[in-house]
Amino acid sequence: MNHKGTILIETDGLILRKFKQNDVNDMFKNWGSDDKVTEFLSWPTHKNIKDSEDIIKQWISEYEDNSVYN
Repeated sequence: MNHKGTILIETDGLILRKFKQNDVNDMFKNWGSDDKVTEFLSWPTHKNIKDSEDIIKQWISEYEDNSVYN
């Protein structure tokens, strides 16, 4: 298998891209702090903005490893 890491995927109706540090507020507000949304994710519901900041910081650092997909 030839790993390519997290790459941009774009269609007419959807764009999937790497997380950016300025996504923190949107992540926390729109889904990271919602128990129903995070119920089946591998990480717990975010209780504060720092939780979202920490996970995005971790994911961004993992982009250097082409076998990691976030």
